[in-house]
Amino acid sequence: MSTFPREKHAESITFSPNGQYLVTGSEDGFIEVWNYLTGKLRTDLKYQAEDNCMSMKAGILSLAFSTDGELLASGSREGQIKVWTIKNGQCVRRFPAAHAEGVTSLCFSRSGSQLLSTSFDQTVRLHGLKSGKILKEYRGHTSFVNSAMFTFDMTKVLSASSDGTVKVWDYKTCECLLTLSPQARHAPGVSVPMSVTTAALLQVQRVPRVADQVVVCPRLPAVHIMTVQGKVTKSFQLDKAGEVDFTGIAVSPRGDYIYAVGTDSQLYCFATETGELSQTVKLGDSPILGLVHHPTTNTLAAFNEAGHVSLWKATS
Repeated sequence: MSTFPREKHAESITFSPNGQYLVTGSEDGFIEVWNYLTGKLRTDLKYQAEDNCMSMKAGILSLAFSTDGELLASGSREGQIKVWTIKNGQCVRRFPAAHAEGVTSLCFSRSGSQLLSTSFDQTVRLHGLKSGKILKEYRGHTSFVNSAMFTFDMTKVLSASSDGTVKVWDYKTCECLLTLSPQARHAPGVSVPMSVTTAALLQVQRVPRVADQVVVCPRLPAVHIMTVQGKVTKSFQLDKAGEVDFTGIAVSPRGDYIYAVGTDSQLYCFATETGELSQTVKLGDSPILGLVHHPTTNTLAAFNEAGHVSLWKATS
């Protein structure tokens, strides 16, 4: 394990697609690029060497890289989005009124020409980088939207919300095609029903190397792999209902492992092949707020409620 300087209060983190950079977004609005091996700022980037960091007026709640790693998007607590060129730190596009409230997640389209965002304002929006305009809005959630993603074929958008649902949207028409409520225990191969009592859905992300499956994390001691048609293919459970809830997930690059962080500050590692819990690691005393996996090495980066970033060796 290694830790980053404690004066840097992180609220979001991400790795670049090539694994070269670890980027943090802080409560003071600064965006900084780190060498994840040394825990030091990348001073080979001229703008950081000259103390000209990328920044926004409010705290950074979300970060995302384009597929080619050239662009970095940042979303602020005040609902603004900026898009940067990572090599020179220049802002190439601003969305000053992307949302009415904080931007909770960001996701580039595969081409890098569009940007998907979610917000505390209960909406999912699609932004055009060329036009600088909001192209589409996916509206229907009744609470915060925490995460969203494109399907591999770019025909659908999936979103996870604190209203306890995952919604599947038609990318072009913005029509809601399906509303799912994946909660505690679901039998594999069975469609997910709507639940009477729902826990917040915190994350939805694609399963590596599988085109039509996603990993969904409710605020429960359970994580599910499901198809975009709503069928659960695997569930990963802890027998700690009422004691521990998961607050975030990360998937290994090959999809062999799913990592979940709990409200007990433990990291739980599940083998996707068997569904078994293969490892548990205590990540400290402060609650863990976020977790990302390095794209090529067995390294996990986590940040906690105290704003500290730590790196851990993942199961290989």
